[in-house]
Parts: sequence; structure tokens; C-alpha cells
Amino acid sequence: MSSATIARAFALSAAAGVAALACSAKSDPSPVSYTLQFPSTAAAVYTDSIVLSVFDAPSGPARATFCSNLVQKKRSGQELGARMGEVQLGNVCEARDQKRPLTVDYGEVALLVVGQHSGTDTYIGCSLQTVGDGNLPVPLYLTPIHDREPPVTTCTSVTQFCNRQCP
Repeated sequence: MSSATIARAFALSAAAGVAALACSAKSDPSPVSYTLQFPSTAAAVYTDSIVLSVFDAPSGPARATFCSNLVQKKRSGQELGARMGEVQLGNVCEARDQKRPLTVDYGEVALLVVGQHSGTDTYIGCSLQTVGDGNLPVPLYLTPIHDREPPVTTCTSVTQFCNRQCP
């Protein structure tokens, strides 16, 4: 075997070792970045408590249905499984301002958000996100859990509600 062949084999072996080390190394945690999208201002201001749960997102075919399965399990009261993290975001104003951040390791995650009123689940949403350095906020679209309409509000925006400026 020539010295050039040995050198190429060593270089390829070293590159593979570096790649394997990089893939197996634990990355620094990063804050989960999100925006909450309610079906209406009335729905948002009716929500007095919001819980955000983070799950490790699977790869392969299970990924496509992971969020819908989480939502269905939550709606039917089933166990959701192991969470990477969970935080009570507070009310809609605290959640909007992300006053209670949640930090998880880099990677693919599912974000499950549940809005509550007086301890009862009222809105739910789920989205997949890649958590990493400089990631953009993922929108979390909340939909009603029940067919009930929230009470009418005089607020025209969440900002107006949070600033206590509703007519």
C-alpha cells in the first residue's frame, strides 16, 4: 500500500471520527421560541393559564402524526408520555412576553400548548420545531377543545387587554 493511499485512508478515518464525535456530542441547551395564535382575541383573553410541554420528536413515519396523536391523547385524557420539559407560561400576557422561558437541548421537538380557563382545558395546539442556535419562533395555532364560544370581549387585541386599555 502506497503512503498516499495510507494518508487518504487515515484522513477519511479521522474525518469520520470527527463527524461521529460531532453527532454524538451534547449541544448546549437553547430556549424554545414560539408565538401563540388563538382563533380570536376573545379566545386569547378568556385563557387565564397556558401550559407548554416539550416532547422529543420521533424521526421517520411516526413524525408525521406525532402532534395529532399528542392532541388526541390530551383531549381524551390519556397519558402523553415522557416530556423533555414543561412550563406554566402564566396568562396570555405573560406567555406573549415569554416571561417564563423553557430551555431544552438542540434537536427536533414537538411543542404542545394547552390553554385553560379556571383549570379546564379550553384550547390546544401542537407543532414540530428544530431547536437550535438562532431559530425563529414557531407559531403554535390553538384550536378549541370544546364547541363552546368564549365570552364576548370589548378588547380588540391582546396588547390592549394586557395594557388594561379595553373600553
